[in-house]
This record gives sequence, structure tokens and C-alpha cells, in this order.
Amino acid sequence: MRKIEGQDTASIHYEDCPGKRTFAVAGVYGGPNPQGTSVVAHLYAEWGMVPSIVEVPVDEHGRGDTSKESVIKRGDINREIQATLVIPPEVALSIGGFLIEKAKKALEIRATVEIIEDGGSDAGS
Repeated sequence: MRKIEGQDTASIHYEDCPGKRTFAVAGVYGGPNPQGTSVVAHLYAEWGMVPSIVEVPVDEHGRGDTSKESVIKRGDINREIQATLVIPPEVALSIGGFLIEKAKKALEIRATVEIIEDGGSDAGS
């Protein structure tokens, strides 16, 4: 601890653990555990499924006609769990507040960038 302007302060150092990964998150699924002691959040990435089989008619020269393909589907959407968080409710509320605050700021920045890229709101004046 040290004092800055008469106030006790502590410095916090953030480090990446050896197995740290960065991944895109499209959504979250989960809820409270049965005891109410934790919130379980499964973070997932999402995409449309690639069909398991695509059949196309073949002409006498062995060329496939993809305009007449027949698709055997596996489902519509795949959600791959990237990480699972088990969080005390108080921490989940804190993280939720942090995410809302930062998301609002990101949307403000995006709107500003879009205005600049469009030539500003006074363009042509």
C-alpha cells in the first residue's frame, strides 16, 4: 500500500494465465444453480450449420450440377460452448453492470465513427 494525496492506494497487476484464450461470443445460456449460490453462464459462438451431405446430379461427363443440389440437413444452428462461468450472484451483478456500461460506451463510439465515415452530419453544408 502507498499513499497518494493522503489516500491509501493499492496497485493491481493483471496477468494472462498460460492457457488464456480470446474468443468471440454470440450469446450466453444458463441460470442460477439449484442452491442459488452461483449463476452458471455458458458462453457460446453461433453459426448456421453446414449440411452433412449435399447430393448433386452428375451429367455424362461427370460434372455436378450444383443448381439442382439436394441437401440433407443436420439442424439449423450450431452453438459451440466456448467457456462456462460459475459466478457468485453479487459478482454476476457487478459484471452485468460493467458490461452494460461498456456496451453503451462502445455504441456511442460506433455512432461517432459512423458519422465521421459518412463525412459528418454537416456534410455538404
